[in-house]
Amino acid sequence: MQDKEHPGPTVNDHENDFLWGTRAISRAINRTERQTYHLLARGNIKSAQKKGATWVAHRQTLRREFGA
Repeated sequence: MQDKEHPGPTVNDHENDFLWGTRAISRAINRTERQTYHLLARGNIKSAQKKGATWVAHRQTLRREFGA
């Protein structure tokens, strides 16, 4: 079963390089959504930006920031 939030990889799909929303970011950094939101709101995740009302982070940059 695929995640409704992100349908999975497709050919030349560069959107897969980005994590959209606190849920996706929290999964990538192994934190709860609440912990992740707190980190994002305080500016403690330097690789994330807010686009409108949604947080977004580049997967590779986020991994480098968290040492994964």
